[in-house]
Amino acid sequence: MISVFSPRSNLAAFNEGVRSILTRRHLIYELAKREISDRYAGQSFSRFWTIGHPLILLATYVFVFGFIFKARMGGRPDQPFDYTSYLLSGLIPWLTFQESMAKAGSLIVANANVVKQVIFPIEVLPVKSVVSTLLSELVLLGGLAVLIAVRYFTLPLTWLLLPVLLVLQILAMVGVSFALSAVGAYFRDTKDVVQVFNVVGIYFLPAIYLPGMMPRGFDLLLQPLLSVVQSVR
Repeated sequence: MISVFSPRSNLAAFNEGVRSILTRRHLIYELAKREISDRYAGQSFSRFWTIGHPLILLATYVFVFGFIFKARMGGRPDQPFDYTSYLLSGLIPWLTFQESMAKAGSLIVANANVVKQVIFPIEVLPVKSVVSTLLSELVLLGGLAVLIAVRYFTLPLTWLLLPVLLVLQILAMVGVSFALSAVGAYFRDTKDVVQVFNVVGIYFLPAIYLPGMMPRGFDLLLQPLLSVVQSVR
């Protein structure tokens, strides 16, 4: 009997999953591209809404917490930039993670017509769902880089590590999407539970406040998501 805690068996399963994804990369790309194009099909500003929704949401957070609550930070070795940069760097990866989880809860049920096809590889569905969410994150991170470069006339060398962090984030998102899509196929309330978690999660993650302000215990509960947010920040 193979234990789920066996490093060798887990590594073998991971390698098999990566090979399967690489083998079907063209199918994943086409499905992700179709999902992006079909999402706003027939709308006049379809291309804008791809990044318009997260952009408007980010602008709202910046306005509320930066101008109404007048949150301030910066000028310290561990926090060299202003609150706007701090807020955006935490919110951008979280909103991407949030979107992938929201879709994963009903992924198999929503694609029941193709899942029932015997020859269709079901494992590509969570991956293409994650890939389709990355476009807005890449655009927003590029905009954040421009904002920091224009405002401070420099970019930290740690930006060179961003591709590595994005790969790790993608792996985490794919893993969570696999789990949620599997549970959602049997427990139809999964999408509603995830929706509630996404709404309250923004206030439990240190995306809009400093990590030291988080109550003890929550950091352990939300460690996977916290690691993604803090690493990108």
